[in-house]
Amino acid sequence: MNQTPPQPHASSGGVSHPGRRMHLDLNAARRLWPKATLEQIQQHVTDLLNADDAHSTVLKQDTRSRVAFIQANGVSVVVKTLRPSRRRMLLGGLDHALRFSQGWREWRGARQLADAGVRCVEPIAITRRHGADLILMPAIDGKTLIDHLADERDPERRLALAGQIGQQLGRITAAGLINRDHKSRNLLIDEAAADGKAPPLVIDPAGLRQRRRPRQVAKMFALLLETAGQTVTRREAMRCLHEAQWIDPTLIGLRPLIDAAYRAKLGRAHVFKDASGR
Repeated sequence: MNQTPPQPHASSGGVSHPGRRMHLDLNAARRLWPKATLEQIQQHVTDLLNADDAHSTVLKQDTRSRVAFIQANGVSVVVKTLRPSRRRMLLGGLDHALRFSQGWREWRGARQLADAGVRCVEPIAITRRHGADLILMPAIDGKTLIDHLADERDPERRLALAGQIGQQLGRITAAGLINRDHKSRNLLIDEAAADGKAPPLVIDPAGLRQRRRPRQVAKMFALLLETAGQTVTRREAMRCLHEAQWIDPTLIGLRPLIDAAYRAKLGRAHVFKDASGR
């Protein structure tokens, strides 16, 4: 009996191709290829995922992940390879099929952030190869927050950025979410964020979870401040918290919990307690 080959299935701006085990976000893809047809987009994505070492530059690599920058056919993208833990490998790809692998958690986290109006790097495609998740996303020109703060000396620009970060935190919590990995290396400062005109772009949102307890929120704030480095001043920390409370009034009164969470991590007082009053 002749069988009809699997066809792409479109839903909510996404396309799944069962034969290729690939899922596309068409809205994100069309920002790179605005005039391309669906078939052309699928071919572009496949070509980028198959790019050889001559067209890629490895930005980061360890035993569980690899991040490569690829520039080809007039576009710049990043391909992230996420390998499962040994325990997950025993599932034989079931975690990816049921969409609870790390790659799918990151994909889902980006969708939730975008729906909440939070700036993030939105993935274009996700697929599974050789037991690992592959995520294709646009390449963004910028620095991580900690690297940006090490170079930025203008106090007013730093203060404006702190306010934008606070508003971003408020939008996340107001949407009923927390990010367990909301650290400075997962916030990307592009030109708009550096000028204080927009919040940073969130990357690697696999740690996004439902907000359930105030201590979860406090730990998220404390993690961000802990990883932002020693240059963060009391004034900047307070601006961040006040802007977050303006967006999400349920955060009012959170300061003691943040201080307790920070002290538990580092064994010293939080910048809110900075006696210098900077």
